[in-house]
Amino acid sequence: MAIAERDWAEEEFGLLEADTRMVRRLVRVAERAAERPDGLVTRVFARSDEREGAFRLLENRRLSSAAVAGAAFDAAVSRCTNSCVYVPIDGSSLKFTERTATRELGGIGAWKEHGRGLLVGTALAVASNGVPLGVCGQQWWVRNAPSKGRRKAHRSMEGETRHSVALLESVHARFRAMCPSAVPWYQLDRGYDVWPILQFACREHMRLTVRAIGTRHVFDPKGIRRPLPRILEQAPVLGDYTVSVPARPNRPAREARMRIRVCTVSVPLAVGKKRRELVRLQAVLAKEIDYRGKDRLRWMLFTTVGVNSFEDAVAVIRGYTMRWRIEDFHRTWKKGLCNVEDSQLRSREALVKWATILATVAARANRLTLLARQVADHVPATDEFSRHEIDAIVLLREPKGFRVGNMPSLKQAIRWVADLGGYTGKSSGGPPGATVIGRGLADIAVLARGLENLQKRRNG
Repeated sequence: MAIAERDWAEEEFGLLEADTRMVRRLVRVAERAAERPDGLVTRVFARSDEREGAFRLLENRRLSSAAVAGAAFDAAVSRCTNSCVYVPIDGSSLKFTERTATRELGGIGAWKEHGRGLLVGTALAVASNGVPLGVCGQQWWVRNAPSKGRRKAHRSMEGETRHSVALLESVHARFRAMCPSAVPWYQLDRGYDVWPILQFACREHMRLTVRAIGTRHVFDPKGIRRPLPRILEQAPVLGDYTVSVPARPNRPAREARMRIRVCTVSVPLAVGKKRRELVRLQAVLAKEIDYRGKDRLRWMLFTTVGVNSFEDAVAVIRGYTMRWRIEDFHRTWKKGLCNVEDSQLRSREALVKWATILATVAARANRLTLLARQVADHVPATDEFSRHEIDAIVLLREPKGFRVGNMPSLKQAIRWVADLGGYTGKSSGGPPGATVIGRGLADIAVLARGLENLQKRRNG
């Protein structure tokens, strides 16, 4: 996928089945959003005619937010060429200021705090090497009334769980229809440890890993109902491995030694008031040993994937670590780069449409971030950048030993982009993130477009 914004926008939205003029305008809007990401449309578009065109597109009911999202989801799934694709799913909320009732917002957060906004569940396609491929599904909804106490387990589909199930169903159907060779492996946090999710995953024979609720009671291999943590603490040890834990402001970096225990359990699902179904799952415990701090690592997972060896268990745990990719996506989407919550669009449909475009921009920025950390030194910058963008990077960064027309490596080019975005390179700050890379891309976009126009005039 070429990183040139025009090529990327065409790949992301160009196959949308709609009026040709609308599709051209959508591609143009996405291109500009990638060049200069921001929640406010007026900050993205400097020219008044482009700004007016963007507002008209976003408010145009003939181009629905669902159609725009579908094109982006199809583009993400079409990139899943490898057999194994991780699909982390998580929910979030977008907070907006409700000036008029036309925004059709609902309550978010604690009801007594009167927060207003939209709730959204997002699925992110991630390659086997951990690099994001794009947003492959989203489900939007609003909360119009506070919950009436804790809902009975068998009635969970009457609450917001139904939106999570709908998202999982739509993503799985899209993979089967568009990329049957890919095998998605869904990664979910403990909020998704509910019977409708587990029932659907087992019924459809899906590869799914979910972090288990600590108070779960299940049936052990002997058929005795016991607390899941107690069963796992007594399960056989498959082996140990180490993981690097990065430093934090109040915590030094360390090498954590993890011990893996695995057993097969039968999980009761409260599908009715008195009716229960049993599903057989693998339970995996990864627990840090030789450390007693409050931040001690301990993951207790359910998975539908068979675990017959230490390598199988490590693969399950590594898959669950990909869930943090969607946390990174939310940070890029909401704060730092895209700032989607700053939007002042007047209708809910326009808000969702604009948020969807910015979601694809955030996924793209995170893709660059991971590529910068994993790509080999010999990979040329042309794998992700256009020739004009490379020349713009060299002109703005002025690296020693490089002139316009030279070919840097992709890793070096991304590092220069991060430098332009304000990356200091200090060891305490870690590798460059999506925010500084996104800012650097915004700087080079204008110059790259100017270089392209200059070449056209010379050739013209």
